[in-house]
Amino acid sequence: MIRLHHADHLEPLLDALADVLAVVPSDPFTPDLVVVPSAGVADAAMAGLGRRLGATGAGDGICANVEMIFPGRFLARALGDTAGPDEPDSDPWRLPRLTWAVLEVLSAGSVDVPRPAGTDVDQWALARRIADLFDRYASQRPSLVAAWARGVDTDATYTADGDLAPLDAAHRWQPTLWRAVRARLDTPSPPERLPGLLDALASGALQPDLPPRLSVFGVGSLAPTMLSVLEALSQTREVHVFLRHPSQQAWDDSPHRLAGGLNVRSQLEVATHTAHPLLASWGRPSLEARALLNGRADVIEVAHGRDRSIDGSTLLGALQHGIRTDEAPAPIEGLDPADATFQVHACHGHVRQLEVLRDALGHAFVTDPTLAPHDVFVLCPDLETFAPLIDAVFARGSLPVPVRIGDRSLTTTDPLTGALASVLTLVSGRATLSEVLALVQFEPVRRRFGWTIDHVEQLADWCSTLGTRWGLSADDRAAWGLPDTLTTGTWRTTVDQLLAGAAISAPSARVVLGDVAPYDDIATGDLDLVGSVADLLARLVALHAQIATPRPIADWVDLLHTVVDDFCDVEPAESWRRQAVHRTLDAIVQGAATPGTTPSDDDVCLVPLTFTDVQAVLADTLQDRPGRLALRSGAVTISSLIPQHGVPARVICLLGLDDSGLRSSTFDGDDILGIHPCLGERHPRHETRQLLLDAVLDARQRLIITC
Repeated sequence: MIRLHHADHLEPLLDALADVLAVVPSDPFTPDLVVVPSAGVADAAMAGLGRRLGATGAGDGICANVEMIFPGRFLARALGDTAGPDEPDSDPWRLPRLTWAVLEVLSAGSVDVPRPAGTDVDQWALARRIADLFDRYASQRPSLVAAWARGVDTDATYTADGDLAPLDAAHRWQPTLWRAVRARLDTPSPPERLPGLLDALASGALQPDLPPRLSVFGVGSLAPTMLSVLEALSQTREVHVFLRHPSQQAWDDSPHRLAGGLNVRSQLEVATHTAHPLLASWGRPSLEARALLNGRADVIEVAHGRDRSIDGSTLLGALQHGIRTDEAPAPIEGLDPADATFQVHACHGHVRQLEVLRDALGHAFVTDPTLAPHDVFVLCPDLETFAPLIDAVFARGSLPVPVRIGDRSLTTTDPLTGALASVLTLVSGRATLSEVLALVQFEPVRRRFGWTIDHVEQLADWCSTLGTRWGLSADDRAAWGLPDTLTTGTWRTTVDQLLAGAAISAPSARVVLGDVAPYDDIATGDLDLVGSVADLLARLVALHAQIATPRPIADWVDLLHTVVDDFCDVEPAESWRRQAVHRTLDAIVQGAATPGTTPSDDDVCLVPLTFTDVQAVLADTLQDRPGRLALRSGAVTISSLIPQHGVPARVICLLGLDDSGLRSSTFDGDDILGIHPCLGERHPRHETRQLLLDAVLDARQRLIITC
């Protein structure tokens, strides 16, 4: 049996989780397992359990021997995958290896895949996009993939006659390609293995690396696959689910009781019983979870009441009260005209939004002396756009507001990976003055060539005087439609003039070496700088020549290792940073290798890739390894929507809540799940709006929105 604990806020769920964990297991050294949806919920759970477990009332509690993992890792462990999070995966159907298998099938040309007319599609990017679709089908609708394995081209839903709905002609290439990938991998896919694994879990024949007691905490919905695995585990283990929904009233009033199998969304309106419009439009994932769980014989429900700490006399409190009690909006009586609990600021441009947010937070800190920076969360749907501006804008205010940016990608947080990406962009493009100066701004690059900021400024002055514009050499400009005789403004010309000026005195502008006019304004102390500039150019020119030839991924990774060592250096105490980058590059080859082999074997994908493909591979790899989310820093934490989703705070700000961010979330045109979306499956628009609804409800005292 699954014990389902549900409430409309986090605190009672933390109380219930603490009561569960307070019961000492038969083996006290066995860790408890708690599955959490985000890093913020994990941090809130650890802090909340620390205040409850073993506490004497003096704030001295502790939470120990509790393992927090994310749902994907939990499902892998539950179904028998024993590999650790940093270990090579043995399943060839995992996304990294699946991408390379799709690429191998596409390069063989045995399956005709539609491509956009009149455009050059990067083959690896196309393979990754298709692999993403296949992985999504396997996790969200495994019955679809199982049908494809039987040779039935369907989306696994049923027609009015009770037959499997056939795929239209525009999507039939996908099951054909999937079967070719299945033959290439020669291993049953997870959906094919799932029924047998669930039976083995339920009977105890399969004993995964999981403790006798496990909990799923802080989730807002349960996907059908997750629910099936939990049901099977509950036959041999103690399983608790702590689910948070926006409204206890809407939960209790739900009339829908769904049987097993797929239920198409268009055939059931789960929000017919709701009165508040935000529940109907933004709260659908939790309403769908209620419909799927309502009345199930294998689920024991424990309700933990409604949040009664809301002050309904404020604008924010009235909004939250209406959602919690599922009441239609009505005029608020006696509202204070100076009420600032719910603010929406429409601003022109990103900088102005940050300025307004800075001033609004400064006002909040002044009016409430008890408010501390760590009581404020800022959630931003487009963090990468705003992040470069945040520190500068917040530092300009009359009242400084300390901020800390979290969960940015490694390309923006780690100077080594940022420098690597900058080098690759430079040599594959026009090598403009701004690109080269941006490259040498990276501290590892300056350390490699022995430069300081003063050297960078000196180089910029030389380039301004000599008219450096773009192009490594005149030959490189030919790709951009210019004759190779036009040498003015190239880096080669600039370096030749600097070298000639260092070697020969030429007080007046005159040509003394071929067609090179020496630059005479070079001090004796700048000779080393001139030599290192020439060294930098030589390395860039050599790399530019090497990237023109397609080659297999293993050869490309060898070249990337060389680029890191040739262009970057770190202090001896930080050598681990360079080692981490090299391990990340090695992981690319490992992902392209057949599971169970080593990258030195011949089982690595041998499809020749262009340099554009390699840039896409590297960008995808670094994007999958986000930087660390800095919590408990004592400053205002700024992150994207996901990491702190579901975590209450005294003040919550939504930065950059623009119209485009709400309208763009929809299914891809090739996504078969978008033909007949089913209840419980992930929906891009529903997920985004659920995040916004939770942010509205998690704000305890003030909600600030800029758009």
